[in-house]
Amino acid sequence: MQKKVVWLIFLVAFGFAASVVWSAGLASAALGISPALKEFNFEPGKTITLNYRVTSDKPDQEIELVVGGDLADYVTLDKKKLVGGGDFSATIRLPEKIDKPGWHAISIGAHELPSEQKFIGTSINIDAKVKIFVPFPGKYIEPRLNIPNGNVNTKIPVELEVINRGTQDLTITPTIRFIFLAENKEVEKFEFKPLEIKSGQKNYFRKFLDTTGFAGGNYLAKADIDYSGEQTSINTTFIVGTLFVEIVDFTHELNKSDSLEKFEINVRSNWGEKIEGVFAEVNISNSSSSEFFRTSPTDLEPWGKGVLEWFLDTRKMSNEYNVKVKLRYAGKESEKEGTLRIMEIEKRSLFDNQYLVYGGIAAVGFVLILALIIVFFARRKRKGKEDAQKGKKS
Repeated sequence: MQKKVVWLIFLVAFGFAASVVWSAGLASAALGISPALKEFNFEPGKTITLNYRVTSDKPDQEIELVVGGDLADYVTLDKKKLVGGGDFSATIRLPEKIDKPGWHAISIGAHELPSEQKFIGTSINIDAKVKIFVPFPGKYIEPRLNIPNGNVNTKIPVELEVINRGTQDLTITPTIRFIFLAENKEVEKFEFKPLEIKSGQKNYFRKFLDTTGFAGGNYLAKADIDYSGEQTSINTTFIVGTLFVEIVDFTHELNKSDSLEKFEINVRSNWGEKIEGVFAEVNISNSSSSEFFRTSPTDLEPWGKGVLEWFLDTRKMSNEYNVKVKLRYAGKESEKEGTLRIMEIEKRSLFDNQYLVYGGIAAVGFVLILALIIVFFARRKRKGKEDAQKGKKS
């Protein structure tokens, strides 16, 4: 009986190890195809030839080349299969007309063919995409307004990209207004000269926003665009930063404990450059005691967040304390005040926790049942041997 149990454990462990090794082998397999994405504007009757490369870490792997998507009927491949990777080309012969405007997708796929040894869920498939844009009838534009966050007293690049997605050539005349959201006040206005953009083409309107004298905070940029008598608009928000690190919050409750308790200060930078050596000086006091400490410094990335830490000995602390946090950085400082409460934790014995008690009872019961099963089979086996010996003697 004991040998059977040992063999059972061995077989389970061996099966688990084998599955881990098998899974690791699958995870290490790699299949790639490039280029992964190509985009084109639709042109009636146009022929597009694309060259692809497939890579695989299995030199003898058979790879099937497939085509999918709503324009798959217009695609031909110069090869149907590869072994261990290689090159192939796809030729797209567009029709004279596609009725539905917008994006149309073609997938160019490389799919592993499973071998006889690996026929259940072990193959890898990967697809490249070809996107064809069919223009909308008449006038249609796709604008994009790009403005990064910046700092006061600098020049922030402003870029308006306009793509002509319609069938008509257009004259584009944009205006961009900048509004300080805290006061709902317009602080700057850009006006651009008209620019012609042909169907399927795009162009850019660019200027620099001089933030000298700007207040730090959140801003709204609104682009009003006239395109050959039609109007549309697009908005985006951005931040004009100041050299200021905000104390977002700090720990307000700690347990009274024999071990050190962690006091945390969460900070956030409102500056678009790295700030090095940010640290906090903290005073914790009440009518009977006072404690002062200085945290280790940390660096904050542009617009980044951070946590300053200190470990407090709370054994002699109780009730509520006033907290004053002073943050120091780059010759500047920020302050925040609040309270800290020390929580008394009632000590309980192990058996006060009903879940531990129930869990212990269940574990003991399981062990007893398992022992009874082993004893039962052992006695049954012994009785069988005794009966066999009696039969021989008789």
